[in-house]
Amino acid sequence: SHADIVVANYGINSIGVFLGYGNGNFTNKIITSLGSSHPIALAIGDFNKDNQLDLVVVNNGTSTIAILYGLTDGTFQIKTSYDMGYDSSPHSLAVADINDDKKLDIVIVNSGTSELAVLLASNNEIFVIHKYSIGKYSYPFSIAIGNFNSDDYLDIAVANSGTSNVGIFLGYGNGSFMTIKTYSTGSDSYPDYVIVGYFNNKINLDIIVIDSTNYRLIVLKGYGNGSFSMVRTRRIGANSHPSSIAVGDFDNDGDSDIAITVRDVHVVEVFTQYFNYPVVDETVYSTREGSKPHFSTVGDFNNDGHLDVVVANYESNSIGLFINLGNGTFRNQEEYYVGVYSTPSFLVTGDFNEDQYLDIVLILYNNSKIAILLGYGNGNFSYKEIYSTDENFHFYSIAVGDINNDGHLDVIAPDVKNGSFNIFIGYGNGTFKNIILILTIIDFYPYVVQCGDLNNDKILDIVTSDSFDHGIAILFGDGNGFFQNQLVTSTKGSHSSSIAVGNLNSDNWLDIIYVDEFSAYVVILLNSGNGTFENVTHYLTVQGSQPHSVALGYLNDDNLLDIVIANTLDDSINILFGNENGKFRRRTRISTGFESRPKSVVIGDFNNDNKQDFVVANKGNDSIVIFLVHYEADFINGNYFVTGTSLHPSSVAVGDLNNDGVSDIAAANLGTNTVEIFLD
Repeated sequence: SHADIVVANYGINSIGVFLGYGNGNFTNKIITSLGSSHPIALAIGDFNKDNQLDLVVVNNGTSTIAILYGLTDGTFQIKTSYDMGYDSSPHSLAVADINDDKKLDIVIVNSGTSELAVLLASNNEIFVIHKYSIGKYSYPFSIAIGNFNSDDYLDIAVANSGTSNVGIFLGYGNGSFMTIKTYSTGSDSYPDYVIVGYFNNKINLDIIVIDSTNYRLIVLKGYGNGSFSMVRTRRIGANSHPSSIAVGDFDNDGDSDIAITVRDVHVVEVFTQYFNYPVVDETVYSTREGSKPHFSTVGDFNNDGHLDVVVANYESNSIGLFINLGNGTFRNQEEYYVGVYSTPSFLVTGDFNEDQYLDIVLILYNNSKIAILLGYGNGNFSYKEIYSTDENFHFYSIAVGDINNDGHLDVIAPDVKNGSFNIFIGYGNGTFKNIILILTIIDFYPYVVQCGDLNNDKILDIVTSDSFDHGIAILFGDGNGFFQNQLVTSTKGSHSSSIAVGNLNSDNWLDIIYVDEFSAYVVILLNSGNGTFENVTHYLTVQGSQPHSVALGYLNDDNLLDIVIANTLDDSINILFGNENGKFRRRTRISTGFESRPKSVVIGDFNNDNKQDFVVANKGNDSIVIFLVHYEADFINGNYFVTGTSLHPSSVAVGDLNNDGVSDIAAANLGTNTVEIFLD
């Protein structure tokens, strides 16, 4: 039950075995002679089903493949060999059950004849050879196996050093393969070594190749349908001569990491945490000097299929509309005045008269009013109604949803002054009936609000925060426009300025996220699965940053929700990148400009590239900023392990060598004929 190490000894025509004790130590080398053959590659598997591991070895010079049966003492007996043909120069191999018959098969690349050889196991321990052309002058150097198109059949990847590409053979599941399809690794590349792993996500296999001639690591992203694209090239180091690569999980995070032997600088280099991160191109648009935009949102207001931006200009008493030209650029602002001293402070969108055109609901802060702007579908609007309320009411935020299940959008406006909600029940024609909901929670004054089905009963609920630091309240809807059960989740000492809801840990229950502008924390409340929230996690943005707005979106192409925060006093955006368990392990900071004072952030795809972008409303410099996102990927962490002067590590393997549940590394040193162990 302990991991052992097998080494191909090219110079002395033998196989060496180090038997492990399970603590990172090994016996002296046990030698099995191969006669006149020079082994250059090997693979391990039980080919005769005797529960002893066997070997298959590539023999240089003789162009043969030898199968050696394992004995109980760590030695091997040569069973048979297969000639790969004149000038075939077999170079690399892998083993797997290619045709799903419960027998291990062998796949080999013949560099000299540019062929893939598939050796299918038969019932009498004989292998039947099938060959596939890889392409003239492709000179394949190494091979890897995996399921690249999600059909449960094994496929093959080949590194073609002669034609600067990776060749993919998609399997039919019966031992045969489709014609090769190639993916470029760069016009000047010479890919030597190939591995597969889950680097971009845990769903689709990706490919990494080493170009030792140009000292580069090249990443090809897999899409789960058998196709790939080159997404990253990383320099390993001038004159370093990378000579081998292996995959493992060295930091126990469930993601694939890699180890590379860098022969001529005598190190093993380990790269962990491959990560897609957003890179932004930003464009600033004026909202007019002195306008002080407080809030923004997005929608297609002229029905051209492109997301536009609308902002609430607090000091200029107007709504600013930025029409998208379709490529992520926008027209200059078109202003709609909403009344002297009205000070619009917050807005949301929806189709309130059900004419298929987006409308806008906004708060007129000084007037304690709710305004409804009905859209014509061409970027123009008109007032349908202004809903006046008593001057003793005080609105800070609003939310939209069908809370009484009648098919019409309603508007929810918390009244921070009186500890109640104004609920405007929509009739579907742009008019509303006002209902005041009195909270039963003592000394709770709702400040910001969001809607969502928090207990999975198909009925919208309300989540709101208290302006006096008493926590988060959840009002569970009854489907008739009323809220019977009012629950408070204690987060005392915090002051939420913005709330979002979303499924952060992939459990099909909505979670709650809010930003505390006093402590500068982002607070995560994970749903326990019954509408209660007990698991609370805090993430510091920047001390004193005053985070004011929060949004959820997909900012790094991993299908996991990320959190975007606008930090007013820090003039920045923070992005927290999500994990599968509702934790956020990485973050990045993006400047919004000197003294920009961002008040609002909203996410949307503004240039129709299927990547989510975001827009920020800057109160400090009277502007909005459009951040168009594209992705770059790399390994976040890199560590070097020195093997010693003149050791020249040439090959690397990964396994748990001391039974601690963590991947370790074994490196074969060409310069000193030794194997070096690196325990994690």
